[in-house]
Amino acid sequence: QMAQKVASGLSQESLKFARKILFFGAVNASLVAVTVLSGAYVAGNDAGRAYNTFPTMNGEWIPSGLLEMKPMWRNFFENTTTVQFQHRVLALSTLASVTAMYVSTRMSQALWVSTPIYTRAVMHAVAVMSATQVGLGISTL
Repeated sequence: QMAQKVASGLSQESLKFARKILFFGAVNASLVAVTVLSGAYVAGNDAGRAYNTFPTMNGEWIPSGLLEMKPMWRNFFENTTTVQFQHRVLALSTLASVTAMYVSTRMSQALWVSTPIYTRAVMHAVAVMSATQVGLGISTL
């Protein structure tokens, strides 16, 4: 009922934009899930102890030994270098995607004003928590 009330007050352009944001949210939720799973492999391999510098990994932007295991798929689960590198890339990609979603939503004044206050609060919380999580991850290296 609330959704219909809000939707009836939006223009076609705003509704189209809202659908894009909904899709963006689903993509971000997937990115978060994969990043969390990747973090479990970092913890399981103690990969954080092997590369405790940021933004480089012991002075290298793309560390040597990324895909040295055979068969190659084992690198993504067992190779400390690859596990740490993929987690960093996923975490920063997730932060960038969440930030892009937040900024694009805030820039659509018509959509932002017509969005319920609790939805806006969630958008703020997601943006802040994403930045906080990346900050915590970097600070624990």
